[in-house]
Amino acid sequence: VDFAPIDGVGANITTYTDPTVAASTSYSYRVIAFNLTGSSLPSNVATIATAAPPQVASILRTSVNPTGAATVNYSLTFSESVTGVDVSDFAVTVTGDVINSSVKSVSGFGKTYTVVVNTGSGTGTLRLDLMDNNSIVNALANPLGGAGAQDYLTGEVYDLNRVVPTVVSIVRAMPNPTNAASLDFTVTFS
Repeated sequence: VDFAPIDGVGANITTYTDPTVAASTSYSYRVIAFNLTGSSLPSNVATIATAAPPQVASILRTSVNPTGAATVNYSLTFSESVTGVDVSDFAVTVTGDVINSSVKSVSGFGKTYTVVVNTGSGTGTLRLDLMDNNSIVNALANPLGGAGAQDYLTGEVYDLNRVVPTVVSIVRAMPNPTNAASLDFTVTFS
């Protein structure tokens, strides 16, 4: 392993935090002490491996689909336990003429959360997106997906259909008159 200087510290410093470490990476360190009379030999090598950051495992529908309901639910699962999940971490993506949809509430803990979404009005599709603002962290304070925004835009989609069906026609399917004990009709809906 080739070593290169990464930093220097002042007198009487006994700890150091490397600001350049990244998740899912292995690092090897050694220390050389300096004073007015010279430098020490390099220390033994200390190797550390950083943990992988938490990830979104899935965003799945848990309400009936298609739907005309005022609210729908999603189940959000992470790769490990996290904290800091709240309404500000989400956005709703719609198609068609759907308007006024919004994230209503977030509940849960650990790896699994439930997100309730107001569906608004109109007909089209609705998808819940996680918009990473680095507020979601694991027990080691590693942010979701690592440093920077790691948005999750591939959750399941709800089909929103608020058109109430109407009866277009009712036509007798049997000859008239009849002596049958029951009658058959053909009903056509919109």
